[in-house]
Amino acid sequence: MFHKIVKLNNIKQLNHVSPPDHGFGLLNLIYGNNGAGKSTICKVLNILNGKDCSLLERLKSIECDEDDNIDFNFLFMENEKQKSITSKNIEEL
Repeated sequence: MFHKIVKLNNIKQLNHVSPPDHGFGLLNLIYGNNGAGKSTICKVLNILNGKDCSLLERLKSIECDEDDNIDFNFLFMENEKQKSITSKNIEEL
C-alpha cells in the first residue's frame, strides 16, 4: 500500500517539493489550486503501479536542463515492512 511521498524533483511543476510529514491511508483526498500538481501526482502513481518508468520522461519539467534527471522517492508498506521506490531503483522492480 502506498504510504508516503518523500521527494519529488523535476517532475512537471513539482520541483524540490517537501511533502507534509503525514502519510497516506486507505482513502485519501488530494486537493489544491489549479496547476498545483494534483494530476501529476496521480500520473506518477499510475506509472509506478504499471512499472513503466519510460513514461516518467514525459513528465519531466520544461524548466529542467537537459542534464537534470527526474528524482523521486515513495514509501510503500508491504507486510508491515517499509519499501522505498526511487528513481534509482525502479528499474530493478
